[in-house]
Amino acid sequence: MKKLLLIALFLFSMGTQAQTYLMGNGSNSFTTCSGTFYDSGGAAGNYQNNENGTVTFFPSTPNSVLQITFTSFDTEDNYDGLMIYNGPTTFSPLISSGLAAGNNTTTCPAGSWRALGSPGTIVSTD
Repeated sequence: MKKLLLIALFLFSMGTQAQTYLMGNGSNSFTTCSGTFYDSGGAAGNYQNNENGTVTFFPSTPNSVLQITFTSFDTEDNYDGLMIYNGPTTFSPLISSGLAAGNNTTTCPAGSWRALGSPGTIVSTD
């Protein structure tokens, strides 16, 4: 069983300089105008057991709207959840999946995105 708590706080904006961002344990913060975001397994691998990471994306232009489009999404159902917040911290409003908590409420709380339930395209308004 993989245990993962993924938290995406700010989302990608559209732009011209594409970069690749990998999520792993701990916290990372990036200022960007576009890019591709992967879990720690990269484009071809899976994330590792017991990962717990927070990634915050800030727009290159302050006060810009940020957008992310998930083209692929898969976590362990009811155990690994992705929380997406509309703002710069985990105290910002949750952009909820509408799902109840999974079997592990720490790694898969209510409102988290999980399994094959892709968030699709998310726009941050904060």
